[in-house]
Amino acid sequence: MAESPLLKIFEAAIDLKRPVAIRPFEVVEGDTGNRLLLTLTDDGEAVDMDGLLIMAVFSNSNGISVQSSDDGSVTADGNELTIDLNPASFAPGMVECELQLYSSEEEDPQDVSDCGVLVTTAKFNFTCRRAILNGETLPAAPMFPLLAGLVQDVETAEAERAAAEAARIAAESARAANEAARQSNEAVRQSNEALRQSNESTRISLEAARINAERARETAEETRERNEAARRTAETARAAAEAAREATLAELIASIPDGALILETAPTASTEGEPGRLALTPSTGKAYICADAHEGDGTVADPPRYTWRMLAYESEWEPLNSVTVAEPVQSIEIDKDSGGAAFCCDELRVTVLGGMSGGTTVKIFVNGQSTYNTSFAPFMTMNCTFPERAMTLLHIKKPYRNFMIAERIMGGDPDGSGANTSRSPMTGIIRQGETPITGYTAVKLTGSTSNYKFIAGTQVILEGRNIH
Repeated sequence: MAESPLLKIFEAAIDLKRPVAIRPFEVVEGDTGNRLLLTLTDDGEAVDMDGLLIMAVFSNSNGISVQSSDDGSVTADGNELTIDLNPASFAPGMVECELQLYSSEEEDPQDVSDCGVLVTTAKFNFTCRRAILNGETLPAAPMFPLLAGLVQDVETAEAERAAAEAARIAAESARAANEAARQSNEAVRQSNEALRQSNESTRISLEAARINAERARETAEETRERNEAARRTAETARAAAEAAREATLAELIASIPDGALILETAPTASTEGEPGRLALTPSTGKAYICADAHEGDGTVADPPRYTWRMLAYESEWEPLNSVTVAEPVQSIEIDKDSGGAAFCCDELRVTVLGGMSGGTTVKIFVNGQSTYNTSFAPFMTMNCTFPERAMTLLHIKKPYRNFMIAERIMGGDPDGSGANTSRSPMTGIIRQGETPITGYTAVKLTGSTSNYKFIAGTQVILEGRNIH
């Protein structure tokens, strides 16, 4: 095997401006080993072609063909030019050729568009003949069947390649379509995800609002239940009070002589009435009876006048218990009668005979209400010579709206004797708490400090009565 391929080399000299006779030469159609070595002059002067863009234009029986220094089939060295002929540049018959030389002010033009100057050489020609073994004579060759099989194989392979390429193009189209669909689906997925996240955020917000509303509802329901329980309790108390009021009214009506009439509203100064007519004030439960009626003559000087008197019956004071202090004590409490039984009275009267050492201020507690008390200062004035002759009278009245009124009168002995005979009244109010009370069941007297003590021999007398 030769180290380099076998070439047919044809040499010729051509000029830029005038045709030059060259030695005729002939190439064979289909050959691939033809090389032209051309020397270029300008009126006999060598032309340097280095750095130029060179195009060799061939005209043959098949048409026009171009080779250039761009595709590497044309190379220049000074004024010498080498052209490796492509089989497509010649065809049977006369072949004409001219060179187009492109130059530019740029150092290294890349293509024709970079070159602003074109120079075309004079033409030269050569001939081409058909090969004896060609497409028409090939069937007579002994290797034709093998070549035909190879051609068939090539054609089959080309058909398979074309089919595979078509399949590849179809698959690529399907892939591109699938990718477009995937991207579209991804965009839809992202949009749906954003919508889902927004809906989830809204759901969480609504759920938090629902939980808060539910808590508020539960709180409101608990409040409503408490209010309802309080309302039922109040209604029960109201019904009981109404029943008691009706019972009291019935009892009161039963005590009125026959023929008395009951009024529906509370009496006022201008309310008509007649002696014996009964009226009840619903807000207080107090009953009034018309004691006197003056019709008058209808003038300003003599208007009608009606005298209404409240009906109240008080029982006599009844003794409950009596306590005598055997030795100095800070407090005295009585919650049983003299027989050891519990008592309950509308009003109490406490008589204290004696005095205190260390001070005179006394706190009063009723029914164990230690947080609500009243202080009387001085509760009693000491008589150092005759302390047993000091006396204080305390009247604890029937409660009104859970407030107790206590009146104190302090002076000498009940009969007015003794060194201290002045009487100095004082009134105090004691709140009995929130729970309504119906009567007094205990009373306690205590010094305001631990130094205030009742002296030995002090006597406390407790009396009670009920208001009808």
